[in-house]
Amino acid sequence: MGKKLKQEAPAMDRNDFLKLFWTLAESDVAARTTAAAQLIAQLQHLQQQKDSTPFDDDVQYTLKRLVRGLASSRDAARQGFSAALSALLAAFPEAISLQSTLDVLLEAMEVHANMKGMEQREHMFGRLFGLLALHRSGRLTQDEDAQKITVAIVKELLEMSKWKKWLRESCVEGVLTVLSSVSPKLFVKELVSECSALLTGDVSAFNAEQVALAVGIQHYIQEHKLKELSDAKYPALHLVRRKHIHSLAEPLKLSTSCYPRVHSAWFGIFGHLVSREAIDAELFQEAWNVLVENALLAPATATHERKGLALKLFELVLPSLPSAVLRAILTPHFVKCLLNNTSSKKTILQEAARHCLKVFATQQPAEFFHFFQREFIKPMPSLVEIHGDDDEEQKKELRKTIKSGGFDAIIAIEEERERVAAVGRKTASVRLWALDHLLTELTELVQKPEQRELSEQVLRFVVFHAFFVAGEAAATPTKKKTKKASSKNKESKDALDASLRQPEPALSSNVRGVVVKRLFSLVSAQLSSETTGALHTTFTIAQDLLASGDALRVPLSSEDQTLLSSVQGHVASLSSEKSTTEEAFALLFMSCGLQLLDADQRSEALSVVADLEKCFSDLQTEQQKKKKSKKSKDEDKVDAVAVLTDLLLSLLSQDSSAMREIVTHVFKLVIPLLNATSIQSLVAVVAPEETEDGEKAAENEEEDEDEDEAMEEEEEEEEVVLSSVSDIADALRSDSALAELHREDQTLSAIAGQVKDRAAAKKNAKKQRTQVLHFKLRVLELLAVYATKCATQPLVLQLVTPLFQGLLGISNADVEQRVLKERLQSVLLHKLVKSKEVPSLVSEKDAAAQALTSLQTIVERLKTVKASVDKDLVNKVGTGVVVYLLRVLGPVESLADSLRTVVRDAAVDTFTKKHSKFPRGVFDELVTRFPRLSVQLVLPALGAIAAADEAKKKDTPSPVDEFSRAEVFRLLSLTLKPKHVAEASEQKVFTQWKTPLRTALLGLLGQKDDKQEGLKAKRLKVYLSFALQLVKTWREVAPKETKPLSELVSVVETLETSSPVIKQLIKQVASAASSTDNAKPTQTPKKKRKRSNADE
Repeated sequence: MGKKLKQEAPAMDRNDFLKLFWTLAESDVAARTTAAAQLIAQLQHLQQQKDSTPFDDDVQYTLKRLVRGLASSRDAARQGFSAALSALLAAFPEAISLQSTLDVLLEAMEVHANMKGMEQREHMFGRLFGLLALHRSGRLTQDEDAQKITVAIVKELLEMSKWKKWLRESCVEGVLTVLSSVSPKLFVKELVSECSALLTGDVSAFNAEQVALAVGIQHYIQEHKLKELSDAKYPALHLVRRKHIHSLAEPLKLSTSCYPRVHSAWFGIFGHLVSREAIDAELFQEAWNVLVENALLAPATATHERKGLALKLFELVLPSLPSAVLRAILTPHFVKCLLNNTSSKKTILQEAARHCLKVFATQQPAEFFHFFQREFIKPMPSLVEIHGDDDEEQKKELRKTIKSGGFDAIIAIEEERERVAAVGRKTASVRLWALDHLLTELTELVQKPEQRELSEQVLRFVVFHAFFVAGEAAATPTKKKTKKASSKNKESKDALDASLRQPEPALSSNVRGVVVKRLFSLVSAQLSSETTGALHTTFTIAQDLLASGDALRVPLSSEDQTLLSSVQGHVASLSSEKSTTEEAFALLFMSCGLQLLDADQRSEALSVVADLEKCFSDLQTEQQKKKKSKKSKDEDKVDAVAVLTDLLLSLLSQDSSAMREIVTHVFKLVIPLLNATSIQSLVAVVAPEETEDGEKAAENEEEDEDEDEAMEEEEEEEEVVLSSVSDIADALRSDSALAELHREDQTLSAIAGQVKDRAAAKKNAKKQRTQVLHFKLRVLELLAVYATKCATQPLVLQLVTPLFQGLLGISNADVEQRVLKERLQSVLLHKLVKSKEVPSLVSEKDAAAQALTSLQTIVERLKTVKASVDKDLVNKVGTGVVVYLLRVLGPVESLADSLRTVVRDAAVDTFTKKHSKFPRGVFDELVTRFPRLSVQLVLPALGAIAAADEAKKKDTPSPVDEFSRAEVFRLLSLTLKPKHVAEASEQKVFTQWKTPLRTALLGLLGQKDDKQEGLKAKRLKVYLSFALQLVKTWREVAPKETKPLSELVSVVETLETSSPVIKQLIKQVASAASSTDNAKPTQTPKKKRKRSNADE
């Protein structure tokens, strides 16, 4: 790049050279860098010339121009000019002296009392940038003269720091930056007195900039080992000591106003503490406790800025701290700040706190997990204490009050009970907070192979507290097995630490349930039967814990233990298999094995495991019986796969997102095993059970509700009567007024109980409907997967009719089923009917017959669809379904006549009946997307309708109106094109219908209404378009038959119209009919002549 610049520089004229100074102020960093490089390259080119006068003049001009530009506030002028000045000083050390540059800088940036405030500010900034540019040039450490200039720069910066408060921090940072270039000898001789003069007085009265200067000088003294500058002689230069730490709290508090920026004083103090080879742990902990825990995070004085600063300081020191020091600085106030700002989304510091924890997990993952494990086992007392807790004296008084008895004791007991309950809720909240962050980071950690040991240790912790309890070993395993497993796992380095086993206080049922739920969500994130998968690792850890003698929260019975041992054996045998079937069963066995360890899921898992073993055994038996007939094999396989499908459905019905992920993954693996019975089992969940429409079902539900209300009122009256009898008996033995009040109270209680029971019943019914809806949606997810994976399998056709009928069975008024309706529509349209590939049924006779039946059923359903169903939905989905089935059945030649019959009945219903409900989009989509198929199916159907009047066939009625007739001919004009009838079968169909269509067209073109007026222009346009396509196709198929076309053309030419479009169509029809093979070349010059005229 340098050579390129040197080659381009000689061609630069004076104007381009001057423009570079303007470019130095651009906001774009790349533009400023390029301009500075070109500036230096141009000067280097002038330096190589024989005449040095231009070079000397340009260098001096450039120096002055760059110095003056430092005072400019335009865009990024200071950054650009200071960078160029540093590069200029570094490139030409002989031509530009440091002393002269310093003199020019101080003279140009001099501040006078008669200047405006803004002008003074710009000059001070220019002076600061210029002095630092001298240091960045790298020339201040070359010789003694340069060292003197360095001292002068430091003194100038120290003097500038006295000007304004807002400039003080920048000047101090500049001093400490330039100080690194000063030799120790010169520092002691020239600068110690200057610095000490600025650090006089009590340390607690310092400002933040004085603290930063003192700490920076202390770091310089220790780095160069200046023993002559002792603590006794210069105490202000040795601030970072235990006796001075408390004095730094007040000065540093004032620096938090610049948040989110961190003041340089904090960098100086903590940078000095962590820069040592061996960190002084006690000094660092003392500094953290005094300056952060008690100064920034003290509840009485803490602000958002101070809390945010504490989070940033933790991020800065995190990478440099050893484990012991890191654990020590996780102090109560700091941890509470993390808890409050990460557990709520309404806090200002939420993003800062979450970023802090993210950095913690990235920089120190082991300590991150250790911290949250400790918080889960035993939360800090400061996190669970109630605001305003009583001290020890008040607690003693409370205990005395309780022992004394009386009404005050009852109140004290109640208050103590509420306090204990509140502490329990806070403890559970802290544990859930710790668990959330623990498992969130663990989900990412398990995906990193290099952190496998740490992830297994954390996973062992979670598995233990999900299923096990600390205590004596369970008595369920046999001695032989326990002994064998114990010898295998004895002295394991992965064993869980004893301090992480016993939570204090014990885990609540709610917290334990969340642990189990999050654990299953974790294992479902990475589903694989391999040993590195999360599910396999979790199952292995659970086995190790059982073998090592840890007790389950609810022990297994002997039968359950036998079943679990069987599951473990199956997992061990299937782990080495690589086929998808074995992998699917391994995943199911492992997930069910984990469910057996949980008491809440054990009852469901027992039945699933028993059926799973039977299904797996049947499949294995079927694979081993190779000598049996194919028929017996198929029967065995059908039974086993049907059982497997039912198992998947039972697992899918569980209210667990993790189990849903597992079932979906297993379903993808066992797709090759699925058969018709399995598909029917899946479809039966979504298919409608009733044939009534939504409105009638709603009426029935309302009637049932009315009956329930009547029954409840009767029961209510009976209860009132019974209670009245009891009250009368009591009234005979006591006061009548009291008896009356008691009777009224019983009546009101009975009414309130009935209202409560009815509300609970409605709530349960709604919950059940929601669960059924969710189950259907989950099954639809599986069907969508199957439709995607097996788009070319004949079995996929079994999904079309049930899903379509289920979609039509949902009424528009049914709001609860709206989600199911949308999902059904999505599966039908995007997964099935719009698939590019369709099944081939040429050799599948049974499947073809079933598909034909489905087509006939759907067509009849579309003809008689209810008014409550969305019309747009019927047109959209119905069109796609019918066209899809026609695409599938079209290649089957044996069903050609049946398909023509179906299409003909649909066309007759659509175009010959008034208010027909069959979607016309079927014919539009066929003729536009599948023209060759439409020639075989649509042409005979529409041809029969178009020629119905002329043929005088009673079984084929004519179109219901002129619009329908025009639609028929429009579709025929789209179908009849020469390229669509290229094959013999298509030409045969056209030959059969060409004459009737010509006759029908002649009748239409010659007809007139009662007023002896011809056809309307828009209808005539449609008929002439059809005539044009008919003539073209006729000429292509039967070129020798010219007489019928001549009669048609003669009729067309007699048409009278004023429309230029129709006139053009008449000419095109006549031209198409008169054109022959010999006349085709004569058409080319005409087209060329027409184009040339248009161009002219």
